[in-house]
Amino acid sequence: MSQALQSLNAILKYKQERERQKIDKSLAMLDMGRRLQQEEREAAFQSQTMSLRDAQERRATAAEKASIQEQEQNLRIRNLQERKLNVEIDELNKAVVSGEVDKKRELSIQILEEDLKQEKLQTEVAISEKAEKAFDEYKFVVESDYFNKTENIINNFQQQKIIPSVVFSKIQTSLANQDFEIDKVRDNILQTVEGDEKKYLNKLIGKNSKYGDALLVGIHSSELLTSKGLKDNKFIMDALDNISGSIANDSDLLQLAANLGIDSDGLRKNLLAVQQIQNEKQRIDNSIFTGEIQEAIDNIARNDVNKEIMN
Repeated sequence: MSQALQSLNAILKYKQERERQKIDKSLAMLDMGRRLQQEEREAAFQSQTMSLRDAQERRATAAEKASIQEQEQNLRIRNLQERKLNVEIDELNKAVVSGEVDKKRELSIQILEEDLKQEKLQTEVAISEKAEKAFDEYKFVVESDYFNKTENIINNFQQQKIIPSVVFSKIQTSLANQDFEIDKVRDNILQTVEGDEKKYLNKLIGKNSKYGDALLVGIHSSELLTSKGLKDNKFIMDALDNISGSIANDSDLLQLAANLGIDSDGLRKNLLAVQQIQNEKQRIDNSIFTGEIQEAIDNIARNDVNKEIMN
């Protein structure tokens, strides 16, 4: 059980104990109040009885006797009321002894516990909804950040002619015509260029190239997602990441790139950026897959809801 959940249970137990104490206190106050009322009434009755007797002895007139008789009658009525009250008090005491009051108190506690269960359920639902929303927002931010960074990398590859723009345009054309075939696209690209650029591209994507198929398929897959309105450069980045180490150490390819004015250090810098971005993506994907991110978000959501309850 997490520390946040233990805090919530402590809050619920505290509320439950406080309600029990209120019930016990109310019963005790009721019993005490009725006993005090009984004692006060008995004392008042005795005091007024003595006063009437004294008055009867001092006064002998008919009017005074009539008044005294009337007051005695009133006292008898009040005495009957006192007896009725005593009966009610006895009934209460019997209820306490028989456990009837305890049953009522137990019922009240059960009702309270049920209310607390509902409150706890509502709290868990609120935590779940808050966590789900936060997780969706987190994924959106991560995916947007990844796309923006990879888009910059891909643009750099084209601008610096590491992967000339003609490679992307020919693949986009094949997608529009719905006739993508890797060998056909490869030939279309090589037929478009000449000289040193053709030698470089033949080394990079030609039939005998160890990079060509992976690179062309990766670009095609990402461009296909783009044509469907999805912003995701995962496939081309995976392809670049898989071949980056080999390209960085391919002296023949680097020499052909230099003949085109492509700086070897700049090329390696872009390849290193690919590896760093992909490593970071892998770390985040692993955290999501193992539930580490979800657990952290759940804890934050639980703490936020607990604070709202405390306030």
